[in-house]
Amino acid sequence: MKPRNIFVGPFVLVAAISLVGFIQLLAPIDLRGFGLQPRNILGAIGVLTMPFLHGNLAHFLGNIGTLAVLALMVSASQRNSFYLITLCLILVSGLFTWLLGSSGYVVGASGLIFAYWGFLIAAALHRKDLKSIFFAAITILIYGSLVLSLTEIRQGVSYAAHFSGLISGLWLAKYLAK
Repeated sequence: MKPRNIFVGPFVLVAAISLVGFIQLLAPIDLRGFGLQPRNILGAIGVLTMPFLHGNLAHFLGNIGTLAVLALMVSASQRNSFYLITLCLILVSGLFTWLLGSSGYVVGASGLIFAYWGFLIAAALHRKDLKSIFFAAITILIYGSLVLSLTEIRQGVSYAAHFSGLISGLWLAKYLAK
C-alpha cells in the first residue's frame, strides 16, 4: 500500500474547521449551542462537534495554527493512521470532557490540540523509534509551554477539555504501541 500524502489529512481537518468557523461568522444564530454540554444527553452531540465550533474569531485563530502544526506532525509520524487517530482522539477526549466538564457549552479544538500533543510525546516513549522521538522532541521544543496551561484554571477555558485531550493522547499512543 502506497503511503498517503502527509498534508492531505491535516489540510482536510483544518479546512473543515475553517469552513465551520466561516459559517459561524455568517450564521444568524449562535452555533455554540451545538457544542458539548457536559452530562446532558442532548449535549453529547458536542463530542463530535466541539473541535469544529469556536467561541469567537480570536478563539478560532488561537487554535487553528497550533492544530495545523500538530496535525501535520501526527500525519507525518503515523502516515496511514491519521484519520483513525484523529477520530479516536476526538471521541475519547470528547467523552472524557462530557463526563468531567463543568456546566455550560464547551467548544474549540484545544482538546484535540492537547490530545495530539500528548499522543506525539507518548508515542516516543512507547515506540522508541527515531521518527517518534524526533516528532516528540519537535513537539516539546515548539509547544512545551502547553503543559503550563494545565496548571491554571481560567474563566471561560475548559480545563476538562485540555486535561481530557492530554489523557486521551497519552492513552491512545500506549494502546497503539501494543
